[in-house]
Amino acid sequence: MPKTSPCFTVLVHTDLDSLRSAGDTEVFTSGIIETEAGSGSYKLMISPDGDEYFEYAPTDSTAIYNIVFSYVGPDNGDYQEFSLGRFRWVGPGNGAYLPLKRLIPPVKRSNIELGLAWEHGAWNSGVDALYSHNDRNTFSDVDDDDNSGGIFSWYLQHRDSRNPYRMRLVADKGWPIRIVSVRTACQNMTFPL
Repeated sequence: MPKTSPCFTVLVHTDLDSLRSAGDTEVFTSGIIETEAGSGSYKLMISPDGDEYFEYAPTDSTAIYNIVFSYVGPDNGDYQEFSLGRFRWVGPGNGAYLPLKRLIPPVKRSNIELGLAWEHGAWNSGVDALYSHNDRNTFSDVDDDDNSGGIFSWYLQHRDSRNPYRMRLVADKGWPIRIVSVRTACQNMTFPL
């Protein structure tokens, strides 16, 4: 299946443009779909204040719009749901829905971990490494600087020692490496992030 039609939904060029420019944020595109006269569920109206809005009128010959509404939170929208799948205009900022279609961008996640341990006589040593990649929107290059990260840990311990020497390095957001903590039998230091 091509990248423009994931999950049996065909994405039009405006959907693709919205996905490309959104980065890792929520993605919305227009939910207004114009149809033939009388075959829509909503008609365009103008309030006394000059605001354009859509009124549910499925049997009206002037209903030429089908609308997808998305929940945007209380007092962030202009519409309220008055019946299942039916919306009424309640004025700017008085509702919880807008005529927007929410797009769910495709994500790509991958992890790889490697651990090695070594023992010789009274000594134990080991390393652990983890790499993680999480692209929250594969259509967009925006916000891609925080997709990858990793952790590297190393330890060395003598069997008779209660506190091993440990070092942990963390790399994220484009892989600048920072020492997060170093612990020995004599000291416990933590470096701020």
